[in-house]
Amino acid sequence: MNDRLQQRMVDEGWLTDAQLTEARAAAQGNAVDRVAVERGWVTMEQLGGLWSAFYQLPYLPLLKAAPSVEAVKILAPICCQHWGVFPVTYQTARYLLTLAVSRIEDAVKIERIQDFFMQPYAVAFTVASGAEIAEAQHQFLRQVA
Repeated sequence: MNDRLQQRMVDEGWLTDAQLTEARAAAQGNAVDRVAVERGWVTMEQLGGLWSAFYQLPYLPLLKAAPSVEAVKILAPICCQHWGVFPVTYQTARYLLTLAVSRIEDAVKIERIQDFFMQPYAVAFTVASGAEIAEAQHQFLRQVA
């Protein structure tokens, strides 16, 4: 989570400066957003809205429902974890795979490796916090791995 997004949580009134400092200190290898959620200072949905406004991409809550079976079959769980993405939906008729990313750099990376997919999939992106993507991977992809 970059510094501008962290500061936006303070600007929105979700965290105090002291809480942000505490979250940064407690993060130690974890993301600040994850610490803020675990401590109950913000919700995943608040973070998703923040990411959406920041990156100008849509936000879809990842924890309310399991991803489509088709989406999970396309991208192996180990790849999702390595790339920090989460398969949200797959539209069969359009060969359109929608992936959640927490950083725009992740979307650019996926677009570059898209040619290595076995079929010519089109890829669309939605955003979510890194904490939400990690939790969705844990909840929904570990059964597949």
